Amino acid sequence: MKHKIAKGTMAAGLSLAFILGVSTFADAKGDQYQTGLAGSAAAMEQYTESDSSAPKKNVKAASATAAVKKTTKTQHITEVKKQPAATSAKQKVTAKQPVTAAVQKKTKEPEFSASFYRGKATPNVRSVLNIRKKKSISSPVVGKFKKGNIGTVLKKGKEWSRIRSGKVTGYVKNEYLIWGSNIHSYAKEHNFPKKAVVKVDTLKVRQKQSTKAKVLTLVSRDDSYKVLGESAEWVNVKADGDKGYLAKDYVSIGYYYTSAKSTVKNTKTAKSTASTERTTESERQDSSSQESGSSSSGTTRRQVVNYALKFVGNKYRYGGNSLTNGTDCSGFTQQVLGHFGYNISRTSYSQANDGRTISISSVKPGDLLFYKRGGRINHVTMYIGNGQVVHASNSAPYPRGGIKVSSMGYRTPCKAVRIIN
Repeated sequence: MKHKIAKGTMAAGLSLAFILGVSTFADAKGDQYQTGLAGSAAAMEQYTESDSSAPKKNVKAASATAAVKKTTKTQHITEVKKQPAATSAKQKVTAKQPVTAAVQKKTKEPEFSASFYRGKATPNVRSVLNIRKKKSISSPVVGKFKKGNIGTVLKKGKEWSRIRSGKVTGYVKNEYLIWGSNIHSYAKEHNFPKKAVVKVDTLKVRQKQSTKAKVLTLVSRDDSYKVLGESAEWVNVKADGDKGYLAKDYVSIGYYYTSAKSTVKNTKTAKSTASTERTTESERQDSSSQESGSSSSGTTRRQVVNYALKFVGNKYRYGGNSLTNGTDCSGFTQQVLGHFGYNISRTSYSQANDGRTISISSVKPGDLLFYKRGGRINHVTMYIGNGQVVHASNSAPYPRGGIKVSSMGYRTPCKAVRIIN
């Protein structure tokens, strides 16, 4: 019996020792495992810390945050590192593309118009192409067709073509010409200067690139100006002798072409000048007696002027024909003179060719005075006496705009026409 108890006690002791041994082994292993995790965490913390300058007050939170930051940054860096050098450089260029795009927006591509180039030609030469009187290289030179000039083709032949450019008409050899729509691409290739054409009735020319800047002058629809410079929103031009800025949204951009120059001396100049002077003196002598006199139709000039002045203060409207509800400059003069039975053209450019051209110094009340911009007539007024004109000015509210009275020299008149005889 004692033997059995001792044997049982020994077995229990062995079992307990075994259990305790296993537990101790497990605890030791556990300690080793935990130490391994702590070491890994410490290693991670050390790695992320070297990658981030932020202090690690909360080891676990800081380690997790740094790990996320490291992962994000590493992904980016890895992508770059995995790329070959050429691709990496390409990525740098791509990163700058938005800046390049912004720069590109500063310059506006000239608009292409097939109708504008139809029947046109420009010289494909480095300097000058001679325009000759006849289809022969021995024929006299009547004009110089320079790079940047443009002309209208009057008759295209096999070897020579007859063109007109400005005041010059003559023959040029076909082999030295660029034709039609090809002129646009030629102009682009050779960096021809640009022009800005006004797209609205009236546009302000600002002293600086700001809507708060001083207004230097006003320009009208279809006025054309050589572009001196560009920014994202403005074009720099020279209008009425002043350099200023036009809002780019209200102009169209095209290439700036010029005309050929004549090489023929005008032998009639002296005779023409003498004749003009005699005419001017004669008109001056008659001026005082006829200023308020009657026309051949019985209408007095003063009647025409008084009728025109009745509408001062009414509004301007581009293309309008109503003296009370809105009209433009040429509509105004057409309607006023039409009231007295005088039929004239509708546009200022056409009205300049109506009636009889007279010297500006001899104008009388009721005569028409014309003004130009960009080399083309674009405005007409009616002289009312005492150095003043009445006209439909622009779309600004009266008295800045609308039908109003101005000094005849508010702009420099370029031509005078007499409708009332």
